[in-house]
Amino acid sequence: MPASPTPLRLALLAALALAAPAVPAQDADAARDATSEADGSAGLSGPERTARADAAAARPAERLLHLADGRVLRAEARRVDGRWEVASGDGWQALPGDMVHEVELVSRALSEFRARKLELRKAAPSERVALAAQAMRGGLYTESLELLDEVLAADPDDASARALLDLDGLPIAVPAYDVLDPDQEAVRESLIEYGARSPRPLQELVVRQLDEVPDDERDALLDDLGAALRHRDAGRRWFATLALRRLFPGRALDGLVRSAVLDPLDDVRARAALALRDGGAGVDEVLVPLVAALSSEEGVVRTRAASALGVIGSPLTVAPLATLLASAARASASGDGAWQGPRAFVFVGRQVSYVQDFEPEVAQNAVIAKPVIGVAQEGATLDVRVFGTGGMGGGVTDAGPAREAAAVRGALASITGLEVRDSNAAWLEWWDSDGEAWLAEHGADGAQG
Repeated sequence: MPASPTPLRLALLAALALAAPAVPAQDADAARDATSEADGSAGLSGPERTARADAAAARPAERLLHLADGRVLRAEARRVDGRWEVASGDGWQALPGDMVHEVELVSRALSEFRARKLELRKAAPSERVALAAQAMRGGLYTESLELLDEVLAADPDDASARALLDLDGLPIAVPAYDVLDPDQEAVRESLIEYGARSPRPLQELVVRQLDEVPDDERDALLDDLGAALRHRDAGRRWFATLALRRLFPGRALDGLVRSAVLDPLDDVRARAALALRDGGAGVDEVLVPLVAALSSEEGVVRTRAASALGVIGSPLTVAPLATLLASAARASASGDGAWQGPRAFVFVGRQVSYVQDFEPEVAQNAVIAKPVIGVAQEGATLDVRVFGTGGMGGGVTDAGPAREAAAVRGALASITGLEVRDSNAAWLEWWDSDGEAWLAEHGADGAQG
């Protein structure tokens, strides 16, 4: 059931209403291209202006056709003999004369949308979501979803974006969950696959459909999502972390811990950490294995575990993080992350052999010219240093103490909420002077060691 109206929901409804085109009482002959004035007909009157507008409308172009039932059709369209036609695979298809009430060129709508989006690039998320709502109501569905995706990428729990997606009657939809289908496994699989191929806003809508799974199928859905966490397809793993977070908080913790540390993609690890945080982050199930990962021999594992603990935000992990920071600082050449990777000189170029000269050699009754072979060389010698390594999963991972120390400092800042200078020395000084008191204040003094 949709939630009762809130000020935020009412504001979004108002944005959708304001974006709706005015639909005056008119017949098909009066429904002309709203952008025809851009061709210079604004200064004309009477038959000349009508002829100019009709000529502009007759030219095929991508247009937004606002229909009588409130929908918006985005298609290649033209107006011929007083009726609008849209391009199809079989040529041009004529629409009923009273079906179209207003028409706008897509190019003009996009120009206005992009200009407004640029104005709001540093505005509050709620203002950008309101613009997305207007674009959605105006038929710019792709652009609206892209803007919402940007907002949710910055904050997966943005209230304004989620409120918009909660509204009834949105002009976007995802496949509905069919509770009557006898093959429930296939229904779940199709929705998970759809979510794996969708941007963030549509993923949220897919999760809402999966929430319609009958009670006797919930455990099967949990198993499906747990298996998706281990799937080779990155999209499935990414969607599974969101679905588990929204639908099964506190469940599938083992799989989420593995994903938070071992998945090669940053987005999957970040979502897994959020799911662990929202699931209560139990000490034995979550914190113990993540703290144990801080002692791994692999710097990549230590770095990712520290980042996950920073998202979870438990005060119990401050002491082991401080211990890891001291170790990373000692491993850094300067104590502040100046780790130096392996270095070598690499020559990239080519060599060409040629006859440089001849040396005469005297033999019995003969003189032989022995060629002298020279080598011409061109290219460059590069000073190369290893800063990171990458895998088939994508992304570059710096396993050095510099990256590790930065991750630990970020985790400490996130957990403590303190404004300490972002350096190893500053955080270690805080830990030595105030760490014990901070742990006692936050009930984590038993976690020292």
